[in-house]
Amino acid sequence: MDILPGELLRQIVSLCDFGSIIRLRQISRRLQYCANEVLFEQGKASIGNELLKDHESGCFVGREKLRMGKMTSFLRAYMHNLQVLRLADADCTLTLTNVCQLSQAVPNLACLEIIISGQLALEPDALRGLAMFRNLKELRISDWSPRMVIRKGGCYRQESLPPMPKLETLILESSRDSVTKILTQMRAEGICLPELRNIEPDQQVVSWGT
Repeated sequence: MDILPGELLRQIVSLCDFGSIIRLRQISRRLQYCANEVLFEQGKASIGNELLKDHESGCFVGREKLRMGKMTSFLRAYMHNLQVLRLADADCTLTLTNVCQLSQAVPNLACLEIIISGQLALEPDALRGLAMFRNLKELRISDWSPRMVIRKGGCYRQESLPPMPKLETLILESSRDSVTKILTQMRAEGICLPELRNIEPDQQVVSWGT
């Protein structure tokens, strides 16, 4: 591929999926430069266990787990203008610090999807960091069961979502009981989502007055 004209090579790389582009960066300096240009202009990324199949090919993938710190640094350096991010089946644990750092790495993110499975786990209150995403308009969370968080002095409360001033669509693909707990806690805390238009629990669209 090194003998191909630069523009043709760039067009070929732009047709590859995110995981393939990450792997192309490891082949040669020319491909790395070309892949970096394509990544900078890409608006979408899907990060999950497909990047763990070959642990040596991903610059932010360890032998067994997704390294959130390195992934965040990578997105900040090469995909700062990312608009859509999907975290699915990624073998890692999201912490509050991870989410806050991610918001700084991709400040223009408009759509975020988090699929919580047996691989991807959340630390208590990790999603509170979503308040740092200033331009987030659509949030999709699957299989999240909110837990009780014990605070200093023995007080406790239910996990919920933070204020997100520009959020327009919230999709909660969890049990109706979990969705009810999340919304009830948000209302109890007086959390306002002024731009919210729709909530979609269990595939049914329910309007929620704010």
